[in-house]
Amino acid sequence: MTRELPPCRFWPNCVSSRSDAAARQRIEPFALSGDPVAAFARLKALVKELPRTEIVTSSEDYLEACALSRIPW
Repeated sequence: MTRELPPCRFWPNCVSSRSDAAARQRIEPFALSGDPVAAFARLKALVKELPRTEIVTSSEDYLEACALSRIPW
């Protein structure tokens, strides 16, 4: 099963690698190499260690995380 994150809303700090993302929010997707399962497991481990970042949803082929900025609104 392939799932996709919804498009970014108008939050200034939202970025997306989706092809339909607005130019100001578009980033290139991560380039992973080697065994896909091992690379994805490493990506999850790295995201888990990021400060102020919470993994919202995780499965064997999907990762959704939310990161909070140190800059107050």
